[in-house]
Amino acid sequence: MDFSIFLTGVITLSLHSGAYITEIVRAGIQAILKGQTEAALSLGMTYFSLMRKIILPQVLVIFIPPLVSQLADLIKGTALLSTIAYTELTRAADLVLSNSFSPNEGYLTSAAMYFFLCYTIMGIANHLEKRNKRF
Repeated sequence: MDFSIFLTGVITLSLHSGAYITEIVRAGIQAILKGQTEAALSLGMTYFSLMRKIILPQVLVIFIPPLVSQLADLIKGTALLSTIAYTELTRAADLVLSNSFSPNEGYLTSAAMYFFLCYTIMGIANHLEKRNKRF
């Protein structure tokens, strides 16, 4: 079976980020005291209700910062796709360099785009953290 370059990149980045995100979520859930789980289950709550009403609101505050950091890392990690000849932002800057022999235009533009994407994500994360700070 032949995979396209795009599909190969998506699978690779998904597996890599998925492993980190799974660990972030697992660590966040384990950070909640076990007594809260036991108390909710002893009151007759279902596991789904326990997770939705008690655990996840607390976990969101815990794992928003590392999750956003992982998302920013994923955006920056897309530059690795240029090694498999997928034309993404860094590869496009390389193509501009090879055509014009002037590195400033391509690399400064790609750096500005990476900065804008990561800055936007960090701003959204700060907003979510401030909104969920009530816990």
